[in-house]
Amino acid sequence: MTRQKIALIKPSMCEQHGRPYRTPAVLAGYDADDLNSIRKTVQWAVDQKFCFAAFNILCPYPRTPLYDEMKAEDRLLLDKWWLDDRYRFGDCVFKPARMTPDELTEACFCARRRFNHPVNIFRRALDFKTNAKDLWSLATSFTYNPLFCRELFKKHGMVLCYAKR
Repeated sequence: MTRQKIALIKPSMCEQHGRPYRTPAVLAGYDADDLNSIRKTVQWAVDQKFCFAAFNILCPYPRTPLYDEMKAEDRLLLDKWWLDDRYRFGDCVFKPARMTPDELTEACFCARRRFNHPVNIFRRALDFKTNAKDLWSLATSFTYNPLFCRELFKKHGMVLCYAKR
């Protein structure tokens, strides 16, 4: 997310029906993204004290305009990545404009690790406007954040394709 995009997000946009929005999904890998913009986006998410956040790599799915565009520009690393046994959960499957595929993969993993660091989970859980506004919210934060983290890190690098042998 570029600095300009972050500046456009006002606190009121982080609310839904008068309640704080607690679970953003962030996509990294757009052509304007670089390592610095990803770091700033993670810091922004930490500062917003979201209960949960997903940091994912932009993914060109087949039969989408993004896939067609990346294929035409020869930016796909694996033509049918979803069927390739080299593909792993969390891998970048295209050539980003402002970093290498490995840098983007690592940046997203670091984003997840930073946002879900125990100190950050604890700080977010104690936010009395959102995650600690009542006992239910506090219990949800302390119950699901560790579970979410375990699952997230367990999936990282997992083989998703089971090719016919």
